[in-house]
Amino acid sequence: MRNTFHLKTLAVAIAAFSVASVTNAAGLDRSGQDVTAFLQDGTYAEAVYTYIDADVSGYDNGRVATDDAGYVQGNKTGDIAE
Repeated sequence: MRNTFHLKTLAVAIAAFSVASVTNAAGLDRSGQDVTAFLQDGTYAEAVYTYIDADVSGYDNGRVATDDAGYVQGNKTGDIAE
């Protein structure tokens, strides 16, 4: 153990801990969800309704090919997301 105290060592340690704590804090919540319910006093209720109506349609390949140049537009697939 050293008998002398080096300010440089302390400064490097504080800087390293600061960078590590900022890095960890940045990754806590990146989902974008509303957190105001946790900040309310007393009894609190909240309901959220989300509706997604996807429309995925297109055409299948008219023949089997191993390259993109061999694509031939085939039958219409309709809405496959139903």
